[in-house]
Amino acid sequence: MCRLNQSCRAADGQCVCPYLCQISKIKNYSAEVPFSPQILSLFTQAMCQQAEIIVLLSNQTKITNEKLSEISNELKDLKRPSSNVSVIIPDDNSTSNEELLSVISGNTTNFRYRISLLSTIPRPVYKERAFCLVSKLVDLQGNEVTLQTPVRFKIMLFTTERPAKLLINNTSGDKVMRGTTEVEADSLITFNNVVIKEVTSHFRHGCVFLVVAPIDASFIQPLIIGNVVIKARKVINEGNPRKIPKHSEDEI
Repeated sequence: MCRLNQSCRAADGQCVCPYLCQISKIKNYSAEVPFSPQILSLFTQAMCQQAEIIVLLSNQTKITNEKLSEISNELKDLKRPSSNVSVIIPDDNSTSNEELLSVISGNTTNFRYRISLLSTIPRPVYKERAFCLVSKLVDLQGNEVTLQTPVRFKIMLFTTERPAKLLINNTSGDKVMRGTTEVEADSLITFNNVVIKEVTSHFRHGCVFLVVAPIDASFIQPLIIGNVVIKARKVINEGNPRKIPKHSEDEI
């Protein structure tokens, strides 16, 4: 019989199954070691921590799947044609924001302040439909500032072709914009009623630049808003388009 394993069949006491004997030795040693409550506490704590980690990973996986689903839906919406969304693809004949800024401000680069947009403009803008544009003066770090002397600001439209052109009249010969196109401000710049009397389908790339620029204040960087689309009608529901009624000056 093996001295390490009583189930060993070796009659002369010589072990021929060392693997089984070693297992038996380990089991016998483990049985002799007293069980500690501290070990149970540590084991329980480890199991609880493991369960918390599993729950955390499960929640993060759920959030990730929801974000991926949102991105997937947005990509599907981009692929789906829409009358209200226009995707403008720039080319070598397009004017960039930097080039337009050079056209408006010349070689001036030492701006002390800039114009920050507060409101959102309609996407798209509709012809003869008034909208409001609100912005404010900030320093180069984004802190709101108030000028000691008010400055006049004007709103303008520029084409996206190269070189960019200032739009003054529409295709009918009338002024391309009416309503509040110039204001005086020292901090908050508000154009309450802006009306555009042209559609951008007449222009290259199908969009224009909307610019808010100071008058005789070269220390203020103009605000340039790109990819502004103006359409002639608003589609209420598919297959039943309805033109937006024109408003007189007294109605705006």
